[in-house]
Amino acid sequence: MSSIIKEQKNGVLFVIIDRERLVDDLSLQGVQHEILEILDEKEPKVVLDLHHVAFVASAALGMLVRFRKRRGEHGFSLKLCAVSDAVDETFRITGLNTLFEVYKTQEDAMESFGDG
Repeated sequence: MSSIIKEQKNGVLFVIIDRERLVDDLSLQGVQHEILEILDEKEPKVVLDLHHVAFVASAALGMLVRFRKRRGEHGFSLKLCAVSDAVDETFRITGLNTLFEVYKTQEDAMESFGDG
């Protein structure tokens, strides 16, 4: 069963991680594989929606950094939205909040791309 939901809205691809906890290696491998396939499609406007995710382990943080790096290799950014308070706190403690553009909602993330 997939842990990823893809939604296209106004030219922005939202990749929704449909897991409450990103913890163990087995679940992370599946999520990572699915998302890397999506990122390799070279969609110019991609946002990871984390509204289902309540907890991330250190391995998941590393995974997010790898996603950001992959996007950069293709000349694109990677934005995040709908981050829970607990995950946001983890980002602030680790400094990852400075690496990612994080938006409260999908709509805010969409608007951040501008028109075009």
